Amino acid sequence: MTVVEDNSGITGTDVVNVVVDPQPNTALVVSGPASVCYNATATITVNSSQSGVSYQLREGAVPVGSPVAGTGGNIGLSSLPLTAGTTFNVLAYNNGCSLQLTQTVTVSVSDPAAPTGSASQSFCAINNPTVAALSATGTSVQWYASALGGSALPGTTALVSGSTYYASQTVS
Repeated sequence: MTVVEDNSGITGTDVVNVVVDPQPNTALVVSGPASVCYNATATITVNSSQSGVSYQLREGAVPVGSPVAGTGGNIGLSSLPLTAGTTFNVLAYNNGCSLQLTQTVTVSVSDPAAPTGSASQSFCAINNPTVAALSATGTSVQWYASALGGSALPGTTALVSGSTYYASQTVS
């Protein structure tokens, strides 16, 4: 834009460059997991993000994590560790133009109970008992030598008399 000023026959010209940024596309597809485990994070995906636009994950009007620059492809926005179901929205912005994307994502939190079983189980040594002989009620039960987890024990692992074994279960 050019401005010409005339002051009693003395003229001056000023040039002002104006940039008009396009509005972010609010109709982008936003997706995420239906559920995560208690205290886990969720990655919310913005499909076909726009280059030159930044995306901020939000819970209501509260920003969550750091904004991520659009690439023209899919980008992931990470939540904080979740302890309750949460509905997320995404704010898209570029140099002063900011709009909330139309889609929201609700993520529930799964906190399954520990598997149950008898604290004392007995086996005959002559039968060469293995981890596969241990009994616990749960879904996809895995056995460990440590309460802190680590690697799951193969079912062929020989049981050691007087040892303690720990079980976990995987739900969804």
